[in-house]
Amino acid sequence: MWALYEAGRADDVARTRVLQFAVNRLIDAVVAVGEFPHNFRAAIAAGGFAMGDSRLACDPALAARQGETLARVRDELARLEALVDD
Repeated sequence: MWALYEAGRADDVARTRVLQFAVNRLIDAVVAVGEFPHNFRAAIAAGGFAMGDSRLACDPALAARQGETLARVRDELARLEALVDD
């Protein structure tokens, strides 16, 4: 997110646009599969933070797709990190 901010402050419109689209894809990956708060817990876990189990019951069909959420989020995080490292 800091790279996005810096690109915007530097008026680097092309880089800002690329980074913003990458962030949008990450957000889409988080909200597309699952329901709150389970999808956000999965996304945060993909970022390396141990969140533990939710206190709320999760729909079993959605819980079964949590691995899909983690895989998509990890892919989008890797893409975003590659853009920032450029």
